[in-house]
Amino acid sequence: MAIVKLDAIVGITVESDDYFNECRTLQMLSTGLVRLAGNLKERELAWERQTAGSVKFHSYGLDIDGTKGKLDLIACFFHWFGVSICNYARLVGFIRGLSVGEFTRGDFNDRAKFQNIQSSVDAYLRDLSELSDVLVWRNKVGAHFAITAPRKSDNVSTLDMSVMFPVTFSDGRYRVGELTLTRKNAVGTQTSAIPCWSVTEVFDRLVPRYWATMAEASETQTGQSENPSANGGRVSG
Repeated sequence: MAIVKLDAIVGITVESDDYFNECRTLQMLSTGLVRLAGNLKERELAWERQTAGSVKFHSYGLDIDGTKGKLDLIACFFHWFGVSICNYARLVGFIRGLSVGEFTRGDFNDRAKFQNIQSSVDAYLRDLSELSDVLVWRNKVGAHFAITAPRKSDNVSTLDMSVMFPVTFSDGRYRVGELTLTRKNAVGTQTSAIPCWSVTEVFDRLVPRYWATMAEASETQTGQSENPSANGGRVSG
């Protein structure tokens, strides 16, 4: 049986055959996540090479080539990456809970124990500072637009901002959530609460945790150390 390292920071290592379906799903998600991050990284690095890092550039509504270019597709990249990375992390948290005995597969036969399973997974996610902004964005935009399922804690600016075009380019990175919306009404001044994040920044921060083997391999390849996502995605083994 293969030994797989699912989280190199926490130290989650399991026998893949014991979690066959879960590990196979992680492999699937990893392939897509690495490809999405790699695609954006290539565009960001091309800009860096073109400007030699000497140009401070901020754009909203136009791509780095001065056209609308692939901005709609890039916005979709954020949706796909944001939802998928949260699912990836939740599944790692699920395997962790099983492997340390916080719950068992037998608990699925007792609905009274379902909350304990979710609480175990949620606790793992709360410790992932790399994903804190993505999780909020996922809940307000990626999984469903806040305006379609408003919560009592949402203000009108957050609801409206959830469906405004999200992508900007600044400091050499594509980002979402960088713009904020402020409205004044009878309630007072309300500012949107949708966090800013970058696919490539989040991915780079998660590489030591989820793709440590890939990062180590990339540093042995000429010209690849700056872009580990170029090597494809695998659950560390």
